[in-house]
Amino acid sequence: MRVRRRRLHRAAARQPPRARVRRRSLRVALAGFLPVALIGVTGGLVLLAIVQLGLGLDPHSWPRTLGLVVVGSLTFTAIAHALRTAFGVVGSAVALVLLMVQLTSAAGIYPPQTLPLPFRVVHPLLPMSHVVDGLRIALTGGPPERYLRDLLLVGAIGVGALAAGVGATAWRRRWRITQVKPVLGE
Repeated sequence: MRVRRRRLHRAAARQPPRARVRRRSLRVALAGFLPVALIGVTGGLVLLAIVQLGLGLDPHSWPRTLGLVVVGSLTFTAIAHALRTAFGVVGSAVALVLLMVQLTSAAGIYPPQTLPLPFRVVHPLLPMSHVVDGLRIALTGGPPERYLRDLLLVGAIGVGALAAGVGATAWRRRWRITQVKPVLGE
């Protein structure tokens, strides 16, 4: 075991510093993302169980419903994590505004054609719109290719947000001389 560790340490030491920082940034980003993602997925599944037990939800397809709840939860967590990592407290405020815009433009109750023009414009661009559409299909039945499109689109947005979170982590981990306190060289 020690020999293997030494080999890994020597191999890592031969890599350029940027490669080591990138690998560490991925680890740091995932360490911040995964606990919150686990809580989000658990919350989504608990909510689904409560709706099933309390309201007697009987979806057309349980696997599709569960899959979209999990992928949607991971995507929303990745977006919030990327914004918070990139912009700090301001990122939390931006995530809250994004949540409000998604709730009003998702067309969960009314068809998208009845939404005001600004919300109709952003409707197809936001992941919650596709989660709502996919859940409609999973719960009541509908074209499987449209469900698959929604699932893949939400998943792709989630992967993009996760990549943005890793990039923001790498960016935040770089130090500049102006960030050193007290400022040197004055």
